Amino acid sequence: MAGADFQGNKIFGCEDILAEPELHQFNLELQVSISMTLVRELLGDETITPLNVYIEYPEPAHSELYRRFFGCPVLFNKSFTGLEFTNERFSLKLPKHNPLAIPILMKSCDEELQIFLKDNVLLQRVYN
Repeated sequence: MAGADFQGNKIFGCEDILAEPELHQFNLELQVSISMTLVRELLGDETITPLNVYIEYPEPAHSELYRRFFGCPVLFNKSFTGLEFTNERFSLKLPKHNPLAIPILMKSCDEELQIFLKDNVLLQRVYN
């Protein structure tokens, strides 16, 4: 659901990729908070808040912590977990954007990836 359009805005969704029922809430809490931290870091603004945060599980006793961290309404018992932002928020250039460095960094990443994949057949299959 990453970047999905939702009522004219963008939703950056989070999924429980571990699929461990006992850790479901923890995994989603971790992912949505890491996503918010990354957005703030990439945009260089610790005060950025989403319009809404959607959480797919029932409201926990510590839900006030969510509201303080995200700085916006947090809606529980929804059909997905994710952060809602306006499209305008993400049409801005990233403050750390450097178009000249991208080809150099991509080449370096590709070279490192090939070294990493070289001796691991399982990783090669997943990558392919």
